Amino acid sequence: MSATMSRAVLADKVLIERTLAGSKECFDALYERHFPRVYNFVSRRVGDTSDAEDLTQEIFIQAVTSLSSYRAEGSFLHWMYGITRNVLKRHYLRKTRAAEEIGTHRVDVSEDPESLHDEVTPERQASARESGRRTMEALESLDPESREMYLLHHVDGVSIRDLSERTLRTEDAIKSDLYRIRRRITEEN
Repeated sequence: MSATMSRAVLADKVLIERTLAGSKECFDALYERHFPRVYNFVSRRVGDTSDAEDLTQEIFIQAVTSLSSYRAEGSFLHWMYGITRNVLKRHYLRKTRAAEEIGTHRVDVSEDPESLHDEVTPERQASARESGRRTMEALESLDPESREMYLLHHVDGVSIRDLSERTLRTEDAIKSDLYRIRRRITEEN
């Protein structure tokens, strides 16, 4: 660990101790120090500035409320990234559930204009909820990198080219991974 890095970790530990002792100014200093990295991490994953701001605020609120659980063995930023991943996971789950809710009411009139008169029955809603539940279970069974890649591409609309640039992998490798992930989700669904 470099001298600069160890000073930053030591400074964080002091700020955390003082925050836990009631110093709002020390938490403000932690916030100012780590906000740019956390915000940029979130922003790259959600793509929407407003969502990124809201999620980053949620992350710091969660951090301050659970600061007493921080263990000084690791870096504060690493701990914050753990909170960030959990907040992003909940965000993607909410977005997926919202899409499922919308999906239960979506009608493709290009196929059959008369289908506008089809009723959304409790059975159809239950079937859609069950399908959504199975999809969520399949997503949960994926390793974190695969889940994030799938959600970034299929929920947030991140292009294969952008995923390739972010992961430093070829576009063909990304396409192959996405195909494998979709096939696994479909098989489990």
